[in-house]
Amino acid sequence: MPGSSLPERPAGLWAALAACKGRPLFWFFDIDGTLAEIRERPDLVVVPRSRRMLLQQLSHRPQTVVGLASGRPLEDIDRLIPEAAQAGWPVIAAHGALVREGRATRLRLAQDAIEAVSQLGEEIRPLVKEYPGSLLELKTGALAWHWRLLDPAQVPALTAALDRLLRQYPSLRRHPAKMAWEVRPYPGPNKGEAIEEIVRGRAGPDWPSAACLIVVGDDATDEEAFRWLGRRALSVRIGSEATETSAQFQLPDPDALEALLALFLAQF
Repeated sequence: MPGSSLPERPAGLWAALAACKGRPLFWFFDIDGTLAEIRERPDLVVVPRSRRMLLQQLSHRPQTVVGLASGRPLEDIDRLIPEAAQAGWPVIAAHGALVREGRATRLRLAQDAIEAVSQLGEEIRPLVKEYPGSLLELKTGALAWHWRLLDPAQVPALTAALDRLLRQYPSLRRHPAKMAWEVRPYPGPNKGEAIEEIVRGRAGPDWPSAACLIVVGDDATDEEAFRWLGRRALSVRIGSEATETSAQFQLPDPDALEALLALFLAQF
């Protein structure tokens, strides 16, 4: 297991998990920054095999559902965590725009919103060359303009260029991501709504009392899910304690999450 470990036991989180004993458990995990460390480019991200194996072990427990909720496209999720497709785990892609349960996939976004994002992407594409080190990532009904490798002095100009284009798209909004701007429809789907749909469909309308939902993530779209679900779920933010969050609990990094899962499997 990696060197970073669980600081003692996060007592509040551990007690909350213990209180879930005897009820169906639904675990939903973001990927980048949660199950995998952030890299310079999205295509360099890898989910370590040790963490994928822990998710598999978790999914094999009685009354336990493991799901993924990511901003990535579905094909990226399947590449990073192939076990999800093989085992039929519920997967939420593109921040809630697309949901797959078993072999059934449903779109949670209107076609005109998808087309608006696609058109904007075509307008951004030639601008990427003007900002060396930036990268455009297209998704279903969303896009991300990454600037992790861009000269920091150029970020304000990139932001201004994006804002000029967005004036032509009143139905779209930009959102802060980790060294990137994400653009999504407004109003649009979010991870929290999609997670609730899945859990309600499996545990019934009284799911907050009948089941236990644990949602783990690290960024602004996960914060939307934390706020949407409120106290109906156990929310865990991955990141430093200095990070402002609506989550009930925090862990410092993906290694600490891995340690928590290993300990949970060993002791529950």
